[in-house]
Formats: sequence, C-alpha cells, structure tokens
Amino acid sequence: MNYDEDLNAPVWDELAAKDEPVIGELNDSFKSLTHKDQVPEAGYEVPEAVETEAAEAVVESGQKKEDLLKKLAPQEDPLLDIQTTVTESNVESPVKTKEEPLFSGSTYIAFPEQNDVDDQNEILSSGHRASNKPQVLFNSARIRRRPLTSHTLDRNAATEAKISDPLGEIKKQEEFVDESLEEPQVSESTESVKGTSILEQVNEPLFKLSPRKPSGLKGNEERLESDGSGVTKKDDEESRLIEFNIEVKDPVKVGELTSMHVEYTVETRSELLDGSYAKVIRRYSDFRWLYRQLQNNHWGTIIPPPPEKQTVGRFKQDFIENRRCQMERMLRRIASRASLQNDQDFLMFLKSEQFASDAKKREYMTGSGASNDSNDLSEIHISEIQLLGPEDGATVLKNGGLDAESQKRFMNISFSSAPKYVEIDDFFTEQRQNIDLLEEKLSQLDKSLVLVDCQRNELASVTEEFARTIDSLATLEVTKKSSDLLTNFAQTHRRIKESLERTSLQEALTLGITLDEYLRLLSSLKAVLNQRAKLGQYLAIVEGDMTRKQSSLEKLQKNSGQNSLDKLSANKNEFLVLKRRFELIKKSWQDVGNRIKVEISSFDAEKVKDFRNSMEIFLESAIEGQKESIELWETFYQNNL
Repeated sequence: MNYDEDLNAPVWDELAAKDEPVIGELNDSFKSLTHKDQVPEAGYEVPEAVETEAAEAVVESGQKKEDLLKKLAPQEDPLLDIQTTVTESNVESPVKTKEEPLFSGSTYIAFPEQNDVDDQNEILSSGHRASNKPQVLFNSARIRRRPLTSHTLDRNAATEAKISDPLGEIKKQEEFVDESLEEPQVSESTESVKGTSILEQVNEPLFKLSPRKPSGLKGNEERLESDGSGVTKKDDEESRLIEFNIEVKDPVKVGELTSMHVEYTVETRSELLDGSYAKVIRRYSDFRWLYRQLQNNHWGTIIPPPPEKQTVGRFKQDFIENRRCQMERMLRRIASRASLQNDQDFLMFLKSEQFASDAKKREYMTGSGASNDSNDLSEIHISEIQLLGPEDGATVLKNGGLDAESQKRFMNISFSSAPKYVEIDDFFTEQRQNIDLLEEKLSQLDKSLVLVDCQRNELASVTEEFARTIDSLATLEVTKKSSDLLTNFAQTHRRIKESLERTSLQEALTLGITLDEYLRLLSSLKAVLNQRAKLGQYLAIVEGDMTRKQSSLEKLQKNSGQNSLDKLSANKNEFLVLKRRFELIKKSWQDVGNRIKVEISSFDAEKVKDFRNSMEIFLESAIEGQKESIELWETFYQNNL
C-alpha cells in the first residue's frame, strides 16, 4: 500500500460536485456544538492562578520522570570506589596483542599515587554525562596485573620462534614447485643448441623439470656419526651392501604323528656364497636358532625376529603360507643389513648341507645357548665366553655363571638378595615406556583389523547366500525378462562377493603382515634393552665382589705375616681378575647403550616408511574395490534397467 498516494488523495468534500447544495440542517447542528477544551481566541487572557498551577504540574511531572530514570539507570557508577583505585594513565590496554601470551605470570597491578586517586575521585564524582544514555556498569576489558615490558615481549617472541611444526616442515619440503608453461624464446634455444652436438641433443630429456626438494625423512642419517669426508656410517653400510635374492618356498609336511613338522626350501643367490647360489632345506626351529645366534653375536642390534610358535592349527594351509611369508621377510631383512649379512652363522644357515651338526658346534663355541629357545622373543642370554673371553668365560661357566656365583654367596653368607640394576639413563627408561605404549596401540589396531576382516568375510558369505536365493527365484521363469533380470542380479552379487574376498586377502598381505611384523620387532627391541639391563646387573655384581675383595685385601695387608703371604697373593690375583671383568663388562655395557640409540633411531625411520607404504597400498586397494563395485552396478543398470 502506497501511503503517499493515499495522503494526496481527495477527501469526501472534494469528491462531491461543486454545484451540489450544502445541507442546511447539518450545518446548523455543527455550529451549535462547543467543547470545553476549545482554544481561546486571540483576545482572551488566562488567569494568573491557572497559569501557575499548570507550570507547577509540568515541573512536578518532569521531576518524577527524572527520578525514575535515575533509579533505573543511575548517573553515578556503583563501582566507583573500586574503579578510582587505578588511574587511566597507569592502566595498560587489556587487549591481547599477537606477541602477548594469553596467561602471563609476569603481569601485576600498577597502583597509582594517592594524590592522583584523590584527583580522579573528584573528577568522577563531580562529572555528569551530557546524554541520558544508561551507563555501563561492567566493562568487559580486564585490567592487566603487571604491564608488559619490552623484555617480556622479547621473551615471548623468542618462545614462539622456538615452536616448530614438523608436519608443516614436511609439507613445505614436499610442496609442488610451480613451473612456467611458457615456451622458451627462440634466441635462447638457438644459443643452447650451438654449443651441443646432435647426439647430445638426441640424448637430452624431452622436458626439463625443476629441482625438487629432498624428502623430509632424514632422521637416522643425520643422527649417525660421519667421518672427515662427510659420509655417514649409514651411507657407508649401504655402499658395502651386497645384493641377496632369498626365497623360502615349497613347504612340505614331513614325519608322522608327534614327529610331524614342515620343511621349507631356502633358495639364495648372492656373491658371498660359493658359486653364488645355494639351496637348502630348513624347518621352523632352524629359523629360531638363527635368531638367537645372531642375537648373541650382535649385542644391541635389533635382529629381525621369526614368527611366533603355535601349537594349534600349525598344519593348516593358510597358516603354513603365512609362516612361510614371514620367514622369508625375516631372511631378507637380515640380508639388508651390512653388519648381519656377513655374519658367519647367517651364511652357514644359507648354505650348510649338514646344518644340525654345524649348529651344535657353533653354539658350543660361542656359548649362545641358541637351542634352549623359549617362546618369548624378548628373553635374552648373555654368553660369558663372549663377554669375558674363552678362558675366563669357561671358568665362570664351570661355577654356574656370574649371577649363579653371586646368588650362592649371598644366600650362604649374607642372606640378602642379589643387587638389582637401576637404569641411570632416562633415555632407555622413556624408550621402554614408549615401546609398551606402541605395542598396546598396535595390538588394538591388529584386533580391529581382524574384526573388520571377519565381518567382511561374513558379508561375502551372506552375499553368496543371497545370490543363491535370487537364482532359485529365477528358475521359476514367470517371464523370460524377469528370469534374465534375476539371473544377472545374482551374478552381480557373486562378483561383489569375489571383490570382497580379494580386498580381505589384500589387507592381510599388506597392513596385516606389517602389523604382525612390527609387533614381533617390538619384542626384539625389548630384548635389546634387556641385554643392556643384564649387562648392568652383571656390572653391579662384579663391582660388589671387587669392593669386598679389596676390603679383605686391605685387612690382609695390615695383618701381614709369614703365614698370610700365600693368602695375600691369592686374594690379590682374585682382585685383579675381578677388576679385569669389571672393565670388560663396563665397556660392553657402554657400547651396547650407544648401539641401542643408533638402532632406535633407525627403527623409528623405517617404521614410518613401512607403515606409510602399507597404508598407501591399503587405501588404494579399498578404493579399487569400491570402484569395482560401482562399475558392476552401473553395468547391471545399463544392461537390464
């Protein structure tokens, strides 16, 4: 509705015709009417009493309105006493700046001088607002306890500079380098062609790519020590690596009843072997012997472990194939380490035709006890022969070992327990906690993956049953068209069932094997930490024996006589033996600790690479499975509907 047009519209009198006569009766009636509040004429004078009463009434009503406004919105702030304690000159801006932390312990309340407070109280108490807007009782801004100084700001800026985003750095390193798509000028290309021959021009690449930044996975290579030429130990090991091609195949069941076991064919091609080729037969217990023997030969090194023992269902075809794959990966991982591929026992495992007798000889010579294997891969055995040498080690073994001698002496004399080793380096304590946490998370992920695999297999079986039901409906042949439609519908479900089975197998061969392998590698990593703890315990035992022997030697020297000379000489020789043992054990303990730090660094880098590759294959397999299902349904829809 347009009000402007309505206001400009003619009134009723204007709508009437100009020549229309006015009704006299109505005109006379309107003239006779009067109103008590009619405005007086110009010549009329208002009495003085009436004018005074009217003015007082106006003032009184205005005063009531003003009192009501003061009650609802007072002119003075009720919190005036609190606000006057701080002057405007001393209050810093409460607005948070970019460099300022949200909560700072370096802030304080700056109290003004008393004179300034009094002056401000007078100003605030005597001041009145020009407008009638209600005053804000509470200000959302907060007063800073201590104003920020330049030193505080510099320190906050330095703190923010130290904070780094590792994901952001990796993202920058892998960032795509934008290249110009414009063709080079003819003059530049002509100058470059002049300096090259025709053959060089033919061999040049078709496109010249801009250099890309290196990968963000530096990790272990940067932490390893380097020599004067700038080549790290990791690069040196990789340069000394000799290629191995190892295959574990053809599993065969051998024996009957209790002696039944599975034998595998291990086929190897390498320059380190005689004739560069070897083909031998090995069983599962031989792989575990190799693990224990390498563990004894290389303290502080993470040895790729074999699959765990299993008593139920170990002759099923799926289990045998899974074990074969795991043992093949174990041998290939060992061969990929320069420090392990040249090991005498590893080469003997790959080429010895009489492995049983050769293994016993090597076990006796090294004192590894590899045949006394337990199911726990983290359990370790420290060979006294390798630790103290053949002669002293044989002497210690005759007495039952280092810990056996200590336990015997403590039980028979002091009736106290053997000294316990307490880790003095926080690095190893934190690593043990991290290993336990990672093992828990990987176990949960493995259980979830097994659950998803079971549900997918169940879905595949239900899909097969549904396809059979559709086939039974198609055999009724109500109409030819409906029968063909149902048949194609059932066939589509069977293909989806096959796709689900392939996806399940692909997950088991990629992510499932990686999870299982790293759960066993964590046990091998625990074994490495247990080696350091065992050496530390031996160190504490020998140190205690050496301290007691030294105190007894000092007593004999004070009470030396003709009869005690032989005893003094024997005690001195025993003290020298204990001192030599202490120095050897301490050196081995320190070397193992340094080696463990390098191994953990390398383990972290390889873990990231392996899981990244497995997750990429896992996701690609899942995407391909979904694409295949979509294509099957699209084909069915186009051909039948």
